[in-house]
Parts: sequence; structure tokens; C-alpha cells
Amino acid sequence: MKLKLDRLEKVRQRGSRTFARCPVCAELDRDRAGDNLVIFANGCFACAAFQGDREHARRIEHLAGDEKEKPRRGPPGAFPPPRQQRREPSPPVLPPDFAETVRTARLRASCCLETQMVMADEFGVGVETIRCLALQEGGALGFFPRIRIGGSPCLPDRIGYIYPQGIKIREPWGKEAAVRFAWACGRATEPWRHTCASARPGVRHYYITEGESDLIALADALLNRIKPEDGIAMVASPGTSFREEWARLFAGCEVSLFFDIDAAGAAAAERTTALLRPHASQVRILHFKRS
Repeated sequence: MKLKLDRLEKVRQRGSRTFARCPVCAELDRDRAGDNLVIFANGCFACAAFQGDREHARRIEHLAGDEKEKPRRGPPGAFPPPRQQRREPSPPVLPPDFAETVRTARLRASCCLETQMVMADEFGVGVETIRCLALQEGGALGFFPRIRIGGSPCLPDRIGYIYPQGIKIREPWGKEAAVRFAWACGRATEPWRHTCASARPGVRHYYITEGESDLIALADALLNRIKPEDGIAMVASPGTSFREEWARLFAGCEVSLFFDIDAAGAAAAERTTALLRPHASQVRILHFKRS
């Protein structure tokens, strides 16, 4: 069943797709930014915060559907085809020198004071924050003297976010370039620093930020305020793309989301909250002010 646009709020066109406020989310006083409901060119629609939820989709049809268009039905007694199970993505192929490249980058970030000062100035944080994030036991931040992306060399001395199966370079071709970051190899198979955080015993509460640089800012703001016995760990979603399978990593734990206040951040926070609620014991959306 197609939707009638005059029954929707905040309708706007972006290319071949139409975006609007989800009427079901609006009933719950959610999706105030009006980004959840996506209507495709063929008339199909989806709510970004409740993907795959049939009851949610039926309620959208009830509130905004075109009654003149009858829904397609199969022969009497026919059942809908079984939903195909999502295939787990294959692990990324990493270069042979991945481990050595990561080790060298971590070493430069954790042991060289001059490098730490450059990185601290880049993020606007203290040197101690950089040192804590780059240490071997929590190593997820590196300083890469030379690295290539897709055969193209980056500028020398680039800051990189180290994932268990990937390296994400910050501003690989300088601040004037349009590309803010690029993957030198691999991809994010889990949130940034989750392996380091989950290895700590007694973690009961996770702070999840929207992006790696937000985690660094939050870590700097809370430096020396969080003690190991508090059971709090910080991890970062690589931007707004929190994956559905990652929600299981936080089963039974409290989660606080620190996402941006803009429209994209608000929509991502709602979607991430919907993914986490079946697994986490509690999910909250919080904000922090940068100094």
C-alpha cells in the first residue's frame, strides 16, 4: 500500500527518495527531526528506527495509507514467503604487514612526547588523554608516518583509528580536502575500542559516542573522574552507522548514548536506541558540551 503525502509531516524530497516524519513515531513524540520515514520511488517505505517491524509498518499504513489502493494478497491459504536470514559478512582481507603497521603506529603515539603533543593539539585535548588512548593495553589510536589508501599515498604523519580488523585514517589528504577520513584497509567489525573496553573486568555501563573524535573529547572531559571500580567504559560508533549485530555486545549492560544534537545525530540516536533496547538493561540519550 502506498502512502498519501498529505497525511505526513515534514515531507521533503532528496533525489528519488522522499523523507518525512514517521506517523507512528510521532504518536510517541519521537522523530521530531522528521528523518525516520523513507519512501522509495516504487512506493515502498520503511522507518529507520523500526526496520523489519511488521506491526510498525502496518500502523504506518493505517495512519497514512491510501485506502483506494488495495494491498496485494496471494491466493487463499497462502503464506508469505519466509524471510531470508541475513548472511554474516565475511571478515575483511588485511595486508600481511597489518600487525606490524599497527604496532609501529601505536608505539609512536604512546611513547613519543612530541607526537602526543601534535595529536593533542589536533583534537584540542590534553596530552594525558592521548597517552591513555594510545597505550598498548588500550591501543586504538595511532600515528602513521606513511600509509596508502587504494594505491594513493596519504600525507605523512597521519592520525589513525585502529580497529581489530581495520585502520581508519583521519584527514588523509589534509584539512583542505573534502575527504575527512578514509579506510586504509579493512572495516569496522565492532565499535571503536570495544575490544579494549570489554577486556576490562566489571564493565557494567558503556558510554557510546557518535564518532571517534567525540570519544576522545568525552575521555578528556572525564579524565580522572571515572575510576576503574565504577565499571564504566567508553566506545565509539564509527559515525551514525551503528550496526544491528553490535547490539548483542551490550547485553545486560547500561548504555548511555552521546550523539550530536543535529538531525542526523538525533535520528541515529533513536535508531541505535531501538536496536539496543532488546539487549541492554537500560538505554539513555545524553549530551555533553564541548569547552
